[in-house]
Amino acid sequence: MPTPAKIKLRNCPVCGKVFADVGLGICPRCYDQRREEEKKIIDYVAQHPKSTIRQICDETDANYDLVMEMVQRGQFIATGGHVMYPCSSCGKPITSGIYCPRCLVRLREDIKAASERRHLKLYSTEEEHAEKKVRKVQSTRKTQTEDTGFRKKLRLHWAPGSEKDNN
Repeated sequence: MPTPAKIKLRNCPVCGKVFADVGLGICPRCYDQRREEEKKIIDYVAQHPKSTIRQICDETDANYDLVMEMVQRGQFIATGGHVMYPCSSCGKPITSGIYCPRCLVRLREDIKAASERRHLKLYSTEEEHAEKKVRKVQSTRKTQTEDTGFRKKLRLHWAPGSEKDNN
């Protein structure tokens, strides 16, 4: 016999009233109001497909965070709307992504240049790179030789079975 799901009592983050949360995150009354507000926003965007977020907020008296949430969920694409919002870098109006195409190209170039500078800093010339490689190999061989000599000396003083008392 399945156990009934526990009902969680919470305070609504919008109005502050106590409600039984069934997974919506807000009370049913606030949820209905939010749906009505979303419907009003969707209708406005359907009539004004190239509007900006500021225009949507001003014309519908909607909360900026709600409109941004709807944009991020992609709700306006299905209605044919192309809501415009500012590029995170330059502020130019865009309809998708975080950056406008110009800033995206500049960002990619900056990343590529930084990567090349890092590579040049590590290996200023091919000859220097080859020399570093040779020095590393020589150093490794020297260390291995020193370790082997140490191990041979160590084996002279300790061998399996030498734990027994020699007295």
